[in-house]
Amino acid sequence: MAEVVIDNVYKTFPRQSSEAKSATVLKRIHLEVEDGEFMVLVGPSGCGKSTLLRLIAGLESITGGTITIGEQRVNALPPKQRDVAMVFQSYALYPHLSVYDNLAFGLRRTAGDLPTIARWQQALFGVSRLLPPGFHYWPEREQAIAKRVKAIAEILQITPLLKRLPRQLSGGQKQRVALGRAMARNPQVFLMDEPLSNLDAKLRTETRAQIVTLQRRLGTTTIYVTHDQVEAMTMGDRIAVMNQGVIQQIAAPLELYRSPVNRFVAAFIGSPPMNFLTVQVQAPLTLTHPAFRVTLPSHWEPILTAYGNQPLTLGIRPEHLRLTVPAPKHLAVTVVRAEALGSETYLTVALADGMGVGAAGDASEEKTLRMRLDGVEESVPRPGDQLTIGIRVEHVHLFDPETGAAINVA
Repeated sequence: MAEVVIDNVYKTFPRQSSEAKSATVLKRIHLEVEDGEFMVLVGPSGCGKSTLLRLIAGLESITGGTITIGEQRVNALPPKQRDVAMVFQSYALYPHLSVYDNLAFGLRRTAGDLPTIARWQQALFGVSRLLPPGFHYWPEREQAIAKRVKAIAEILQITPLLKRLPRQLSGGQKQRVALGRAMARNPQVFLMDEPLSNLDAKLRTETRAQIVTLQRRLGTTTIYVTHDQVEAMTMGDRIAVMNQGVIQQIAAPLELYRSPVNRFVAAFIGSPPMNFLTVQVQAPLTLTHPAFRVTLPSHWEPILTAYGNQPLTLGIRPEHLRLTVPAPKHLAVTVVRAEALGSETYLTVALADGMGVGAAGDASEEKTLRMRLDGVEESVPRPGDQLTIGIRVEHVHLFDPETGAAINVA
């Protein structure tokens, strides 16, 4: 296995018609993936995550910077010499080959590097397969391939499928075959580009658990691209959040969730997303809003002193809002929508004055908050109900309204 180091890498594409001669899609990327680590690249569509994966694989050339796999600088190496295996969003299986032959395909592709006798043996094996089983010729190399294929099939639980063609497989089975084909070569690095996006919700949940289990078992360095933050949170040892060609933050899943470095990361990680409100700082620890005011714990005082009488963006996650009794520090809201899931209920609520609040990503739409109620309630609030909610101040996040950067307590 191998460490992957991406140092100061950027990528530009020429524009067809524009004042600018080129478009920069990746901007000075620096990323170190440890040996055996499961690294997830996550971000919205168009952020550059798949392009970065293609640069690592050698499917695109880099404009500048360095990519190192193991001890080898691979900038100028073609894909076949980088010792990586890639799993694409589409299964990319050969429709005329059986599952067995799809798994064995990459192992047989090295035949061109074999001595002449071995190549003749390989050709004889291919011809003999057209004959009844009793006449098959199995050279030593093909026996080794068969052993490897059967071991991979056992790991992926697809042994009964080895004689089938891809058209006879379900979506989940096809995805496991695609994974197996990558695994069979035993590469230094696995590259996975949204491999689960074609599966339904149930299969996606099952398959992502299988991928993580397999990666832990094999210990192969893995870089996984997804736009689904649930996949990112449940699969990665670490996550690199990307936006507009820039890595915003690299951290373990819970660190990203608890300590986002900016408003974009705070909004992107978490489902439902974080809520944001514009508040005014009043010394020493009070934040005011047209609909409420809240007093923060004393450890915020050194930070808030520097922002006296300035507006800030307050962020609070849905699970950190609670039902309470009316008070100046609490919010009077109206239920817009209730989603009862049994063990928990999600409410969409609007402030009584309808001003200054918005869930992430919908600032231009209706001004609402999302909140989560845990446990099974005898009665679930209904649209139109009037409620009072409080903010758990120990879980408040603050952001600079101009830069979006998080304001952290030292």
